Amino acid sequence: MPASISCGRPWILGRPAHRALRIERVAFAVKYHQALRFYPDPSVGYEYPEAYYGMFGVDYVPAPHVQRPTTIARESISGTWTRGS
Repeated sequence: MPASISCGRPWILGRPAHRALRIERVAFAVKYHQALRFYPDPSVGYEYPEAYYGMFGVDYVPAPHVQRPTTIARESISGTWTRGS
């Protein structure tokens, strides 16, 4: 029997899985941040920054190579992740 079970600390077994999930979420956030930042999402409290209106203009539409990752990210999230988890 592994030492982590025999010593009465079963929470040690779940720790690597939790760490892997956290790393996966961070990698996802880093990968898709550049695309998602151009689209406000009130469901998570993200509004389009006022500075972007000054830099890009009110009617700015991101280029197709930015729109594709946004679509992929939103489809893969599909409401399964919540803020703070």
